[in-house]
Amino acid sequence: MTVRSGPGSGCSTVGSLPNGVVVEVECWTCGTPVNGCTVRTRLHGGSRYVGDHCLGTGRVQSVLRQC
Repeated sequence: MTVRSGPGSGCSTVGSLPNGVVVEVECWTCGTPVNGCTVRTRLHGGSRYVGDHCLGTGRVQSVLRQC
């Protein structure tokens, strides 16, 4: 999965994570739609975001605070 510097698809790519990796997340926000999903999840420890559709968290809005 692609890791970006911000919640939009136009934000620069700052890395990638392999499928199945466990990550710690801080909060969620809305960004550019990808595959019909606008929710972006910020990874713990800085301004790194992944599309929620890439995570196996279900609806992060119900368990995380909004950024």
